[in-house]
Amino acid sequence: MRKPSAPPPRPTELRSAAGLVATLHHVVHQHAAASRLAPVAVLGAISWVLGCAIGAAVRDTNADLEAIFDLVVRSMRRAALGEVVRRPPGTVH
Repeated sequence: MRKPSAPPPRPTELRSAAGLVATLHHVVHQHAAASRLAPVAVLGAISWVLGCAIGAAVRDTNADLEAIFDLVVRSMRRAALGEVVRRPPGTVH
């Protein structure tokens, strides 16, 4: 029997999440610079925390772990590809 997936986010949740995305993006780079760490080291720590949060959500809601992994991976891929294709600041095409 397949576990229920999480309900889709409401519009107000999406707006709040967008603000959190901007804040986390800033914090990753700020913390990396202040700690003299590569941003990928900070991302590794955040990935660990994300994994713990996913595990807790699955445990507490009995949600489908694979469905959550699929959602997270799709979101990360879309965000990463969007960032890769952005032109570096100050470049003219």
